[in-house]
Amino acid sequence: MKSRFRIKFFSKIWILVFLGAGLLVVMWCLDWSDDSPYFESDYYESTMTNLAQLTNSIPVGNTSLKAGVSKVSITPNIEGDRVDIEQGIFPNNPLAGFGDRKGAPAEGILDTLFVKAIWLQSGDLEGAIISMDMLIPPEKMVDSFRAEVETRIGLAPENCFFSSTHTHSGPGGWLDGWIGEAFAGPHEPGINDWLKERVFECLEKARTSLQPVKIAYQEGNLPSLVRNRLVGEKGIEDARLQSVFFQPKNGPVISLAVFAAHPTLMGADSLKYCGDYPGYWQSSVEEATGGFAMFLAGGMGSHSPEGDYRNLSGVKAMSEQIKEMTMQHLKEAEFLDVTRFAVSELTVDLPQPHLRASDHTRFRPWLAGKLLPLDTQTRIHAMQLGSVLLLGTPCDFSGELSIQIADHFNRYGHHAVVTSFNGDYIGYVVPQKYYHYRHYETRVMSFFGPNNGPYLTDMIQRLGHAVLRASKPNLQE
Repeated sequence: MKSRFRIKFFSKIWILVFLGAGLLVVMWCLDWSDDSPYFESDYYESTMTNLAQLTNSIPVGNTSLKAGVSKVSITPNIEGDRVDIEQGIFPNNPLAGFGDRKGAPAEGILDTLFVKAIWLQSGDLEGAIISMDMLIPPEKMVDSFRAEVETRIGLAPENCFFSSTHTHSGPGGWLDGWIGEAFAGPHEPGINDWLKERVFECLEKARTSLQPVKIAYQEGNLPSLVRNRLVGEKGIEDARLQSVFFQPKNGPVISLAVFAAHPTLMGADSLKYCGDYPGYWQSSVEEATGGFAMFLAGGMGSHSPEGDYRNLSGVKAMSEQIKEMTMQHLKEAEFLDVTRFAVSELTVDLPQPHLRASDHTRFRPWLAGKLLPLDTQTRIHAMQLGSVLLLGTPCDFSGELSIQIADHFNRYGHHAVVTSFNGDYIGYVVPQKYYHYRHYETRVMSFFGPNNGPYLTDMIQRLGHAVLRASKPNLQE
């Protein structure tokens, strides 16, 4: 009888020990989410210090603007038995964009993918807008490029404004680790070096074709082509097509378009390289104008194509509708001389990682760093071209926040054009009001907590104003 009692007693003791140990492990691994005001944080103060140091050193060009353009293929050659970086042969390279592809290699090519560049010069100030027909400009490639660009071609790395078309059918393999391989496929070490050399080739060609240019901005809405996929009609959709045109003194027009719908018309079942609707828009506008066309991803956070646009026929139909508005914008464009050109980037310190275990709890930052390769510092970019203000973000930036920023700068007589994927990547940045919404954008891909949306919006606007003040010191705020 006593032995049974002892067995039961000690069994309960061990159960309590295990429960206590489990509770300690949970407490060791988890923490409450931090929703304290960002403007009272150390990372905010650090970024404001960075901004103050930057303000007095923003370069400005006050002479007539010149522009040159170029494009270079970044379509991997899939023919061959082994990788040859010099020849661009990557026979087993996967497509980046859909985890459902499970890293399958590309099986064909629907259209040529490009890196495109617009080289800009005003007096001694030079800069470049670079867009790639890819999911994102790979961070490792961009970091390597930035380390070399000033030495190789004399261009300051902070003067390079990166973005991408965000096609989900472009080359992958550029990021190692489980999270990278989940959406970019098995790592291919040579692909980043090959892409970097294509970017350098493109830039070197672009700066050899400089001509004086005038600039025009137009904007219109295409609500039938885009939807807010996060909250539907409960939210706001960014249906704007923002068009920026450069008219050379001698030669055809340069067309730049920014739109917010994710290029996901070619779905996970397609294993062929394709630029999706931005790629076909570029080629159709170049054919119509005889000039050069570049697409930059807008505030693509939470925004998807609307309607029945799917597969290649849908790609062509959607790109045709966007082209029609582009051509209407070009017809209505009023070209002006650009006498103010400024460019800068701001180093932004971020909150501690907020990888959530539940709605109000997160994994402790040390553990989050083990699970994901998250840096707590990033950068944002600003480039002023007359009345146009390009603002580059390191994320899937919310289209709703893009509209908020555009409305802000409209009050000062400037057209703010917000783009995503500037060569770094910190996940999805969404309005704070959606942080507790049960959706993968907010629960899985919102890496830095509930305040990151308003915080980055604040910093983007502050950087924009700093650039505008540098070129026009009497700007009223």
